[in-house]
Amino acid sequence: VEAQQEALRPDRPTLPPGRGLTGTVLETRCPIPASDPGSDPRFDADVDTPADGKPGPFLCVPVSFRGRSLGVFRAFPGSPEGISARTAEVLASSLSAAVRNVLLYRSLLGSIDEVARVRRDARRGGSR
Repeated sequence: VEAQQEALRPDRPTLPPGRGLTGTVLETRCPIPASDPGSDPRFDADVDTPADGKPGPFLCVPVSFRGRSLGVFRAFPGSPEGISARTAEVLASSLSAAVRNVLLYRSLLGSIDEVARVRRDARRGGSR
């Protein structure tokens, strides 16, 4: 359990917009998997590191809906194993699909609530 806790690297609570690898992912909607992000000239240590500020393996993928960027998902694994373009691609697709499903579900609930309200209003108006 201790080894797992050491591998967990929490993200920063806030990020400055448009900087570093993270800003690039948000702007281009292209994932960036990096075993050594510090070797990329776009790397910004104030943005592309977890809360502890120590660089290490980095995976950043866009989260999008209907062709628009909603944000990014960032992970800072303890080791570079598993960081690949394919992993980033699958993760980006999965997270975007999950967000899409949540937004569509919320829209469906809103529509159901609206139909129920209209029916209630119609019943009240018809019973006068």
